[in-house]
Amino acid sequence: MEDMNTTTLNVSHKEMMENINMDLQEAIEITALDFKEVNDTIKDYYNSLDSQARHVRHTVIEDYLQSMVINLQHHDIFRQRVEHVVLVHQKLTTDEWLVNFVEFVFHLHIFQAMTIELDLLKVISSVADTLNQVHKVSPESRSFRHLENCFPQTTRIKEIIKKTVSVLHAAGGNIKQLPVSPLTVNQLTQIYSLYTMASERVVLDWFIHSIPSGSWEELLLHYQEELNNLDTDTELF
Repeated sequence: MEDMNTTTLNVSHKEMMENINMDLQEAIEITALDFKEVNDTIKDYYNSLDSQARHVRHTVIEDYLQSMVINLQHHDIFRQRVEHVVLVHQKLTTDEWLVNFVEFVFHLHIFQAMTIELDLLKVISSVADTLNQVHKVSPESRSFRHLENCFPQTTRIKEIIKKTVSVLHAAGGNIKQLPVSPLTVNQLTQIYSLYTMASERVVLDWFIHSIPSGSWEELLLHYQEELNNLDTDTELF
């Protein structure tokens, strides 16, 4: 593999990133549709109750619905993190300083993509479970008649993430050949400016300090521990 400081961005890299970015934009759009459908389901549920039923049922399922409302905000988190990946790919074609770290970025984005998917699937599972609980409390509601179709785009989103990881892995080469701590203080500052959310910085911090020997299993443990340790008021996303 070429030295990190002499790497050039070739035509195939540019085409690859353009294709990845199109797929990731699709993921943003279809995730938005799924989340909107669930949000509309919650609204429909409220609208289907008369005032007395609304009061009684609301006292029973308030916690469930509040949990779903909070989780549904995760689409903005997903969108921002994916958009940051897309933005960095775009910067690779325009910012000369970043061109020197092509393989570094490709492998970093493998781990970013995997944690993005991890968080999204957790939220989808949580919302689906909560919808089931609400359905048990109010089984007669028409709002939950098609509950089994909740988040129908999940399979396609997983396909996009899997393809993204596979393509970046092939383009990045052997991760074991990445230099240890190749960044200067100035370069670190520039890299950190591209990833502004706490969750993605957890991945970046781990990547910088753990590569080339770090593994996904090690990141997974570190990622979950760090997110658990972050203050609940912290802007994770």
